[in-house]
Amino acid sequence: MADLHEVNEWPEGIYQLETSDPVLGGPEGIDNLQGKQLASRTKWLRDQLEKIASGVTAVGKASKLATARALSFKGAATGTGSFDGSADIEITLALANSGVTAGSWPKVIVNSKGLVTGGSALEASDLPAVTTPSQFDNDTSFATTAFVNGVGLQFGPQTRHYSSLSQLVLTAGDIGSTISFNGTATQTAKLPPPASLPVGATVRLIRSYVNSGVLATIMSDDGTTKIDAQGGALVSSFSLQGGEEVFVTWSGVAWILGGTYTFRVLQMAASFSSPGHSKSPNGDIEMWGLTGGAAPGTPTPVTFPLAFPNACLNLQITYVDSGTQAPATRGGPVQIGSYSKTGFNYSHSGSSSAAQHFWRAKGY
Repeated sequence: MADLHEVNEWPEGIYQLETSDPVLGGPEGIDNLQGKQLASRTKWLRDQLEKIASGVTAVGKASKLATARALSFKGAATGTGSFDGSADIEITLALANSGVTAGSWPKVIVNSKGLVTGGSALEASDLPAVTTPSQFDNDTSFATTAFVNGVGLQFGPQTRHYSSLSQLVLTAGDIGSTISFNGTATQTAKLPPPASLPVGATVRLIRSYVNSGVLATIMSDDGTTKIDAQGGALVSSFSLQGGEEVFVTWSGVAWILGGTYTFRVLQMAASFSSPGHSKSPNGDIEMWGLTGGAAPGTPTPVTFPLAFPNACLNLQITYVDSGTQAPATRGGPVQIGSYSKTGFNYSHSGSSSAAQHFWRAKGY
């Protein structure tokens, strides 16, 4: 006896046997048709169940859970909610307290999850060590106290006083310093070698009024003429008198001077010799001298010890009778010829070529 042939399909209807149907068996017999249709349906249903069980076919979604489920969160954040599948839910989470007191803290502790677990004020040990910039740096790096001290903006080792040292050799490290002298004998200071200095590097030097009759001599590092001490020709050294100060600044070409020293030299300079000169702060300049003799009737030139910056305004000349030249006409009368900012010509009508004459000039 054979089994009915099963087909994996779902027949849409089941055949109804009629009274007129003959009794007929076999694979195609009319009496086996209903069994074949039901068997195929059974095979199809089994196949669908196996696909569901194996995961090949997804089961249709339920619209709602029979029993709602509670959802809860714990740890760094907490929150709860009830879910039955009928709709989306939203759960508000509350962050757990970290133990840090609320406020603004410059120093914080962060754990591996990125949460702040501590806060405190900064301490000295929290600040990193800062490298002191080079002495002449000009950038946005931090200026340490050592840097400020090095450029002379902080009193301390950069302000020094010497009462017994005979010679001081300055270096680039002395730029920005104030250095004073009050020794009982002449003291000498050599300026720093300018090769390592920027333009504008300055040092202040003072000769104390104590022992004011003693000079302080300032000289270039190698003895060459690189100091503009009088706004003219360069010199290798100059001297400070008691109570004077000088600011010595490197211009890139020479040491330029300022302070009370330059006031004396440039505004109140004087040379009490013959010939000599004297300057006043108002610009008045006076010069004087004694001629060495001139042949009668011969125009003889005299050069001023300094050129007047602007003009010579007045000249006076007088015959000198030493008492051994008689009669007085040996050197006179005397007259002035041409004159300028640099000198003048004179002549006399006396009888002696050895006759001397005092002269005096004023100008500005």
